[in-house]
Amino acid sequence: MLCSPDNLLTSDLALRQGAGLLGLPIEPRALAARGADWAPWRSYAGMHLWRAAGAIPPISPVSSKRIE
Repeated sequence: MLCSPDNLLTSDLALRQGAGLLGLPIEPRALAARGADWAPWRSYAGMHLWRAAGAIPPISPVSSKRIE
């Protein structure tokens, strides 16, 4: 397993959060099924999902309506 480019840790919470932020499934089985398309590079896809989990979400525009 060491240095394997084809491992997707679908039980990892941060990886699942990153997947959710990118619009991918967050349930382990569904994410594993989606990740089958990324073979043989699923470990690298996992690194991108971890990075997405740590990204700062975009700031939404402030409404100009006044709340009273």
